[in-house]
Amino acid sequence: MLKTGSFRQQKSWRPKTDFKSLLGSIQTCLFKKEVYYVGGMALHAVEVATGKHLWRLKSPDVAVNRGAFFFGFCAAVPGKNGKKGRIIANTGLNVYCYEAAR
Repeated sequence: MLKTGSFRQQKSWRPKTDFKSLLGSIQTCLFKKEVYYVGGMALHAVEVATGKHLWRLKSPDVAVNRGAFFFGFCAAVPGKNGKKGRIIANTGLNVYCYEAAR
């Protein structure tokens, strides 16, 4: 059990990943019930409660430049009027905006 502030939180899962996929993981962002992060040259969405991988996106820029993978930046923008939020991440060439997993 981890004690955080005035409530207790139990760790319910552990990421199933190897060290290689964490290389380059600089930014992590928690948004609603998912965590989004850049790692292993891709943008990932993982459900916090279960650890289930919701999606893994490779950079569209890799077709143009094999070194233009996702790295370093990940941010969440909440949705409005019942619409899903957006996840923003960058490559060496562009910044991309994706619909949040949920």
